[in-house]
Amino acid sequence: MRNLVLNGGPHPFDQTTPRLVRMLTDSRIASTVHDDIEEGLDVLSRDPHDLLTVHCLRWTMLQSPKYAPLQATWAYVPSEAARAAIIAHLNRGGGLLGLHTAAISFDTWPEWRECLGARWSWGVSHHQPLGTVEVSIDRHDHPVTRGVEPFTCEDEAYAQMDVAPGAEVLARARAGEDAHAHAAVLVQEGRFPGRTAYVSLGHGASTFEHPDYRRLVSQAAAWCCRTAT
Repeated sequence: MRNLVLNGGPHPFDQTTPRLVRMLTDSRIASTVHDDIEEGLDVLSRDPHDLLTVHCLRWTMLQSPKYAPLQATWAYVPSEAARAAIIAHLNRGGGLLGLHTAAISFDTWPEWRECLGARWSWGVSHHQPLGTVEVSIDRHDHPVTRGVEPFTCEDEAYAQMDVAPGAEVLARARAGEDAHAHAAVLVQEGRFPGRTAYVSLGHGASTFEHPDYRRLVSQAAAWCCRTAT
């Protein structure tokens, strides 16, 4: 299986992306990593892959003055060609796997929610500071979560995201003193010919070293590639 990874942004991707690539290699999924999002999606449009993994934090950065110092390097608006490449990938049956900040990325594209299954809603979505997160499993019989037990990790639990109608929540995460557990693993099948999965966890290296997280992401990738049913 061939996987194209969209990478980069103001997050510790230098620690997480190599771990992601090794993890998927162990599952017989070979990855190529693109830091230039437009270039990566241009490659995808010309060279079909089995899986597209969005592991980046690239958005307009216009929501707060605190992002201003980062805008020159990381602000991004997907072109029409980039959007079309993602839709075409899904329409020809390619899988889409989004991790953590994928839901924040591509904020000017409303249809990204329908592609990924969820998106960050500015002014509504939020997360507690990096800390202990408790992960619970809603469905133990789905190929993505099969064999994954409830676990804890140091991460950011995204709360109150805008979930696409029809997306199925397989697992939830609760952070700190939050009284509620929020959607953390979502899958979609049937909206496009291609399957999609989104895992909201994955801030740092320690999560990528956690055996339950590794199993969860590996199985999500395999399910999106239709090597797990």
